[in-house]
Amino acid sequence: MKTTRSLFFVEDDLSFGAVLKSYLEICNYTITWLQDGKHAVSAFREGNFDLCLLDVMLPNVDGFAIGKEIRSINPKIPMIYLTAKSLKEDILTGYRIGADDYIVKPFDADTSDPKRKILAKLNIGFALYKLGRFKEALQIHQEALAMTGQFNETTHLNYAHLNLGMTYTDLGQYAQAGQYLQMAHDEYRKQDQKHGLVQALNALARLQLLTGNFARGIPLAKEAALLAQKINARDELKASYELISDLYGKLHNTEESYRYFKLATATKDSIFTAQESNRISEISMKLVTMRKDNEIDKLKKERLISTLRMKEQRYLSIVFISSIGFLVVLVLTLATYNKKMRLSRKSLEKSNSDLAQINTELQDKIHEIKTLSGLLPICAQCKKIRNDEGYWTQLEGYISEHTSATFSHGICPHCAEQLYPKAMDRLRFKDGSTDSELA
Repeated sequence: MKTTRSLFFVEDDLSFGAVLKSYLEICNYTITWLQDGKHAVSAFREGNFDLCLLDVMLPNVDGFAIGKEIRSINPKIPMIYLTAKSLKEDILTGYRIGADDYIVKPFDADTSDPKRKILAKLNIGFALYKLGRFKEALQIHQEALAMTGQFNETTHLNYAHLNLGMTYTDLGQYAQAGQYLQMAHDEYRKQDQKHGLVQALNALARLQLLTGNFARGIPLAKEAALLAQKINARDELKASYELISDLYGKLHNTEESYRYFKLATATKDSIFTAQESNRISEISMKLVTMRKDNEIDKLKKERLISTLRMKEQRYLSIVFISSIGFLVVLVLTLATYNKKMRLSRKSLEKSNSDLAQINTELQDKIHEIKTLSGLLPICAQCKKIRNDEGYWTQLEGYISEHTSATFSHGICPHCAEQLYPKAMDRLRFKDGSTDSELA
């Protein structure tokens, strides 16, 4: 029956992340996938993982910072960087942080080099060992050891021997455990890999404890403790002190056992304090970030309010200026209209006054013309009248000039008889009239 393993995966590329997640799930991994570095550390603290797979270029917090935090929380968990950052400085930074491998994208899982395949096997086996699945871990470690011979790749041979030795120890196969642990010890010492050497010494000391060789285990554990102090490997230092205390206890040296027990407790407290300090630092950073975010939000709101107020004031100013302009135009228009009305009224009054005066004069003239009064000199013989200039004019001419009367000229019957007798006779004969009728 296959065993499910828990993998902590941080990758912001959704397409690549989805493909890799599906592939790993097929390989019987339970995946916790985050696309943002902001909450990665807190998510790691809340979970229980067998392996970490990290990208470097992430939003908010990069993968190197996350790796440092993960290493401070759990120095033993296998951690692999999977990133497009391929510069030598980046690769060295990843390994300095404590990465077990640094894989550059793009990659092909089927064509990756043997060293990575071996390391991946060993990391999976170590994760199974930490979970207490010793038989499964032993099988994986043996496969990894076989691959070192198959590909003639000895880079991780010491790691394979150490994992096999510890697994055989917990399986109670002490002879095989001793062989592999001693090989790992010699290889680490030869390569001057201090952290691995501390682990090998502690594993050998634990093997001596389990096999009853208490006196032989004490110097191994003390050497591991001294080396752990030099490289500041607190977890291994605590393990060394606990082994020394247990070994002295088995030898009934209560005083030394208690002394190293106190050292182990103090180291454990310091580890806890460091972890708590990291947590406090992380919380403090979060609080600072939250405060800054709140301040930024507050500034944005204040800026928005200020902008809205400025727009409101500008709008009110425009409305006020427009209103003032309209009122000014209205007042000027009314003033101009009023002025024109006054001028028109004055002109009309003057025109009316002039017209009234003219009418008065005209009425007077008409009255003078139509009304003949006073003494009029007239000739008793020819009936001519003397005018205003002193000349004698015909009566009808004077009346026409001084009145509105007009004359039509005719002849009376008496004058007609005197002036035109023949014409009157013909007229009488024609009409059969008499003089009396004519009269």
